[in-house]
Amino acid sequence: MRIRSSTSTKQVENKLLNIEICPNPSHDRITIRSVDLNKFIEMEIVSIDGKMAYHDLIDFSSGEMNFQWPVELESGIYFFKFSSKKGSQVIKAIKL
Repeated sequence: MRIRSSTSTKQVENKLLNIEICPNPSHDRITIRSVDLNKFIEMEIVSIDGKMAYHDLIDFSSGEMNFQWPVELESGIYFFKFSSKKGSQVIKAIKL
């Protein structure tokens, strides 16, 4: 009996959007900045238990956006997922 194996060396490249959130942790407002200017970016906020808490398509042509945490979101850990044609990025953020 002869066993042959094949190993793929193909790498999957994860392109980040160079987005940062500050301050983190925060109370009411955060500033979202991107070095790479993208016209529109899809933004999702997912709770620690995996539930979608917020979703929007945001205009990022200025490279910076002031964001108010939705009132209905309680204090806790959330994941911001940003997606565009250039790639995606996930950032953990804490609401106080």
